[in-house]
Amino acid sequence: GVALLAPELFGELHLTKIAGMSDISGNHRPQAKLAFVLGGLSACVRFTSLAAWIPMGILISIRSGMDISILSNGSSVKLYNQTKVCGTLIKLCAAFGLLGVLIGCCVDRWAYGFWAVPFLGNFHFNAILGNGSLYGTHPFLWYIYAGIPAVCGSMLPFLLFNLIVLFSNPSQISSNCNKINNTRIVLFGIIVPYVILHSFSEHKEFRFLLPMLPLICVLAADVMVELVIFMEDGVAPIDVDAVKNSDGLVKRVENDSRGKLSARSKGLFLVMIMLNYPHLLYLGMIHQRGPIAVNRYLTSVISERVQRNITGRTSQSIHYLMGCHSTPLYSHLHIPEVKISAWYLDCSPDCRSSSEEICESDAFLNDPLGFVKATYDHLPDGVCVDSSDGNTCHRDYDHQASLSKLPTF
Repeated sequence: GVALLAPELFGELHLTKIAGMSDISGNHRPQAKLAFVLGGLSACVRFTSLAAWIPMGILISIRSGMDISILSNGSSVKLYNQTKVCGTLIKLCAAFGLLGVLIGCCVDRWAYGFWAVPFLGNFHFNAILGNGSLYGTHPFLWYIYAGIPAVCGSMLPFLLFNLIVLFSNPSQISSNCNKINNTRIVLFGIIVPYVILHSFSEHKEFRFLLPMLPLICVLAADVMVELVIFMEDGVAPIDVDAVKNSDGLVKRVENDSRGKLSARSKGLFLVMIMLNYPHLLYLGMIHQRGPIAVNRYLTSVISERVQRNITGRTSQSIHYLMGCHSTPLYSHLHIPEVKISAWYLDCSPDCRSSSEEICESDAFLNDPLGFVKATYDHLPDGVCVDSSDGNTCHRDYDHQASLSKLPTF
């Protein structure tokens, strides 16, 4: 969305018609219309994406009402047109956003066979009923002191420096309307409302901040460029805007510091690799690989049994006696011509929200052996459990002769 709306968000106000942006007649670029259609579709998938699209729509609408008129004597006059603001907000943001929602509803109608608006159920479940808190709660400021630092990683110092530069001179925000073109203001104008709106939900996760990661990368890269290109040893950073507006200065810096720039760039590049690749390797190859590895093992065992016709049937049942959402389930259990029936412990909102009912997941964690004895008269083809619970059940279960302990992962 930010890429498609780049001219509207970052373009020069007095070059409106040259840049192909919205003009006084209310016409808008096809890319901008497409962006808000995609925004409406994203809201159908996950309504919390509105926390990013609404600030973008407001920023674009405000910018559309800012005009700089050049008088005959060469002086400029700054004007603010509220009609254009409302027109952009309604004709571009709302109209094409609703078109995207309508397209999403038609897709749901085709897929489900009846008219449905799933994101309204999502909104009702999380925002109205507040049932997201059933899956864990965090303090209001958790995204500030834990979420953003974890998502940013090694980019956090650069992001904080950018924020300090922005607010160290408040006049650049309100001194004149053309300052809203500043990339920092626009990007922070999207990130900050997004984080604040998500902070009102008691249930918070790191992944909810990932849509803001590309914008954070842009802000961090802005500081990296300034650090590598425009900073000499012992000299304060050069005014980036001034350098960009002066062709001679940019040329002089490039000619005088070509060798140093290359060394600085390589040094920063290596530092970022060393700070990020260990985490990448761990998270990509080690962290949470157990649930996937066990499903791969199960599919290999089942495929071998079917090929050897050990069981004499092509259907298998697997029970997962594990914590909530701890297995990818069917996404890693596909075997041609084999029907696999997977069952897992219930931890649905219905049992979690009831004070009188105990979820199966809680009952098993409190007494693994008692749960197994009370639940099973006949064991399924396979049972997946955590290693500690599995040892308890295998040692003390009355029918342990029928159990065969398989490898752990």
